[in-house]
Amino acid sequence: AAAQTFAAGADAIVTTSSTLHKQMYTHAPSGNSGTLILRNASALSTTEAGGTASFSVLLSTLPSASVQVASMSLDSSEGAIQSGANLVFDSNNWNVAQAVVVVGIDDALPDGDITYAVQLNAVSSDFNFNGVGSSANVVNLDNEVATLIVTAAPNLQTTEAGANVSFTVALSAQP
Repeated sequence: AAAQTFAAGADAIVTTSSTLHKQMYTHAPSGNSGTLILRNASALSTTEAGGTASFSVLLSTLPSASVQVASMSLDSSEGAIQSGANLVFDSNNWNVAQAVVVVGIDDALPDGDITYAVQLNAVSSDFNFNGVGSSANVVNLDNEVATLIVTAAPNLQTTEAGANVSFTVALSAQP
């Protein structure tokens, strides 16, 4: 199937290709005709055990000047850019995909799977690309399981006469 382009708001373009199972999300300020193309940027997930996810970036058209694209996680407690934080495109490599690799960050909380965004922002003296941005959503898969920890003395017994015993109960992870 051919790629389809849909208007998705005043300044957004969403392009999908069902044959390639790829998606691109781009924000272009009014007047800009250049876009950042994100490949393999759907259904991304990292893990709190340090698992990674990757996608690639390229430009939609030949730039008249160098284009620097900065990538950053919008939630550094869930994910970080492992490589591809600073991409540079020019007339020689504008249509060559460059990788961004994101790594999951561990926490001690059983907070469930958390979605965070990777934001990409372009800076260039080429007006068509200066200020152009894009983002990809990533899910960081949680690895903590909350359980109760019961600690008691060996041979813990009570009597019908009302003897007392003690034990402690604690959570295995911070709530």
